Amino acid sequence: MLMPVSIGPMLRLLRSSITLLNRILSAVDRLAEWMQARPGLSVILSSWVFFTATAIRAQHRLFWYDELLTVYISGLPRLSDLWQALRAGLDLNPPLLHLSVRYAGQAFGSGPLVARLPVLLAVLAMSLCLFFYLRRKVPAGWALTAMMLPWLTEAYRFSMEARPYGILLGASGAALYFWSRATDPKRPSWAPPCLALSLAAALLTHCYAVLLAIPLIAGEAVRLRASRRPDWTLWVWMALAAFPLAMYPSLMAANPAPPVQSSSPFHVTAWTIPETYRELLDPAFWPLILVVLAVALAGKSSPAQKQGSLPAHELAALSAFTAIPVFAVMLGAVTTGTYSLRYGVQAVIGISCLLAWAGARCSRVNSARSGAAVALVFFVLFTGGFARQLWSAAHPPGVRAAEAPAAPASPRIDVPGYPLFSLASDSRLPVVIASGMIFLNVDYYGDDALRARAYYLMDAQAALKRTGSAWFDTTYPTVKRLLHVRANIEPADTFLAREPRFLLYCSGYVVEWLPQELLARGWHLRLLGKDGPAEMLDVTAPAP
Repeated sequence: MLMPVSIGPMLRLLRSSITLLNRILSAVDRLAEWMQARPGLSVILSSWVFFTATAIRAQHRLFWYDELLTVYISGLPRLSDLWQALRAGLDLNPPLLHLSVRYAGQAFGSGPLVARLPVLLAVLAMSLCLFFYLRRKVPAGWALTAMMLPWLTEAYRFSMEARPYGILLGASGAALYFWSRATDPKRPSWAPPCLALSLAAALLTHCYAVLLAIPLIAGEAVRLRASRRPDWTLWVWMALAAFPLAMYPSLMAANPAPPVQSSSPFHVTAWTIPETYRELLDPAFWPLILVVLAVALAGKSSPAQKQGSLPAHELAALSAFTAIPVFAVMLGAVTTGTYSLRYGVQAVIGISCLLAWAGARCSRVNSARSGAAVALVFFVLFTGGFARQLWSAAHPPGVRAAEAPAAPASPRIDVPGYPLFSLASDSRLPVVIASGMIFLNVDYYGDDALRARAYYLMDAQAALKRTGSAWFDTTYPTVKRLLHVRANIEPADTFLAREPRFLLYCSGYVVEWLPQELLARGWHLRLLGKDGPAEMLDVTAPAP
């Protein structure tokens, strides 16, 4: 038997929902109108929120292996020691990042935020350059959209890492802006030398900065075809900016590429290029869907709505910026055979600018209002992500242990971010760290007692066989000698012949050859504790 259904409450609920939606849309429209009317204040507010949120994140993030290389190298006593460490191949980059971290430390003291301050400011500078570059060409709201889109992509994490890619992004954004001003019919006198400084800063930061030549050459080629006359002044300034290339042979001569096999996660394959774009844009999937839908569902705007346009040579340059990962993968394939997302991260500059330009050009509704509305959504997404992270930090998950240790008789071992090391508190056994990446964290964050017991075991052949790379096993002796690492680094065979029992920490996140090798040799591994994928094992030698 069917029950009678009253449609009155349903209609009232529908009307209430429509009223609420209209109020929300009206509020969004008023905020978007405010942003469009006050672009300068919007930029200041957005920049302040970006700096504050990123500074808080940077202060509370633990360093990882690559960052610790930056910290150790920049903290060496003399500049000659710094240069020696780079020439020895301990970091595959020119010295600008290390110098900036060194002088930031001298000015503001030590700490995670200080070490990451140069890259934080550089990424903020890139965002501002994107805004000022597009502000003269599209409505302010769309320029704000381009400014904030990189904050929602994987490129954002480079504003919180003491690695060169944040500075590379800042220098690349500045190069785009100054190049666009240098190609204006009314060229400001300061534009070419500022372009040269931006290019030099990029080349002093990372070797893959040479790929910045591709968008500039593409843009200049289009200009040359249109004018039939090369811009010799601009070319001379760009040539002068190439002086950092003189140090590259010296760095590369003492830094041969380590052996890498196809099993390495960084090995170049047929899927490397699409995977690069997926990894870069995956965090911004829904924001990008929003922009694409806004463009796809819109028709061309009326001439009255258009505000400038992108010249053909700038479209060529932005398209080449977007394609930088393609060229970076090709460069990696013919040199080291490896590639990582960060080598082509400048693609976010071209993607952000082209999407904002397409949105401004194709908006059927008022282009200025629609751009400001999209920028407002991006701002809410960025601040909302920061709020969620604060909430997660205030409510951390519990640590699971297979066998909770009794109250240790000796002082508790406490390594920030690695709670399983507390299981070694009531033992005097050596503690072997299976991951070369985690070993440097133990040396940096651990106390003297743990450093005296901590070991990394080297076996280049076993590492290459089981993980596809022997990077740590070939470079750690030099790291120990030049960077004054205090924990122990020893050949695996020497250690295993001496120690019949030890503790083994496995991170579970990165490739580690030692657990597999021990099992293959008949050693016994017993689980002591587990924290997510990380494990602490009690290892004993096979019976004679």
